[in-house]
Amino acid sequence: MLYGTAVSAAIASSGHPSVGATGVELLLSFAGGILAGAATATVVLFVRKRIDDPTLENTLSVLTPFAAFLPAHAVHASGTLAVVVCGLALARFAPPHISAATRLRAHSFWNLTAYLLNAALFEGIRVQLVAAARDLSSPSWPQALSGIAVAGSAVIGGRFAFLYASAVLVRLLDRRAVQRARRVGWRQRVPLAWAGVRGGISLAAALAVPAAAPDRGLVIVVTGGVVLTTLLVQGLTLPAVIRWGRMPDDGRDTIERREAVRRMIAASLERLRAEPAGGRAPDSAVMVIEEELRARLASPGTRLTALRLEVLGAERRELAAMHAGAQIDDLVFLDLQSELDREEMTVAPAPAE
Repeated sequence: MLYGTAVSAAIASSGHPSVGATGVELLLSFAGGILAGAATATVVLFVRKRIDDPTLENTLSVLTPFAAFLPAHAVHASGTLAVVVCGLALARFAPPHISAATRLRAHSFWNLTAYLLNAALFEGIRVQLVAAARDLSSPSWPQALSGIAVAGSAVIGGRFAFLYASAVLVRLLDRRAVQRARRVGWRQRVPLAWAGVRGGISLAAALAVPAAAPDRGLVIVVTGGVVLTTLLVQGLTLPAVIRWGRMPDDGRDTIERREAVRRMIAASLERLRAEPAGGRAPDSAVMVIEEELRARLASPGTRLTALRLEVLGAERRELAAMHAGAQIDDLVFLDLQSELDREEMTVAPAPAE
């Protein structure tokens, strides 16, 4: 939004764009993007409440960004902001209306899709960057190299300056005990600053510069050079910088996870106790579930997970042996294998990417 407005102002035919007109355009684009995103999220949420099919729901999730972007773009509002607002609204209000099956399918689908889109983005950028570098005249190369050095230094130095300045500002304004407990030293902030590599978004922004803009090829080459510099220099040295920074492990994730599991199991046990005698579930089933919950509560998570995975492994080996010995047909094998896969995912979910 701001980027598009700035580019439009920079290539205005008069060469002296009106500050007032640009400001009004920016505000309208901002407001239109928010309204379009909120409206799209409302419609999508209305539809999600009324469908219960994983395929349809995941298809809707694919179409949702386009449904937010295109109307906003059509009225010259910020399509990007519309997508962001729509995503934030759905992330806040949609989860209660999404089934577990839909969520699992969506997780796998979007992980693969994001990977392929990133690969396609960088391949497309490579083609454009090579073309821009080939078209760049020889006298422009010293300017391009100096631009890469200056812009790269500004990007890296700016991130360092922001992180350290913001830390000083927070310490001056917030002196609560909980905030002081979160403080880290200057050495631990170096990996945080060094991790700010540039990527596809920077190059995509450079490629979005209109063809009529002066020195467009130079902008693309300089941006590509900065991206390559940060990826190669910062990316390859980041593991060493992290080790040098001695990043502390406060164990907060482990503590929060353990507390969340404890409260979840406590809520489950309370629900089981509230089940009236002779209710929907037989007493034997209630006892089995209660024993499983108490085992999860009493046993360390890693030990219990490892034990259950060993049991599942034994089941898999027996199933594979029966299938190899032609004791069961392919349909039965695939059905039971899917059951084991689902159970394994509940025991040891795949790590988030």
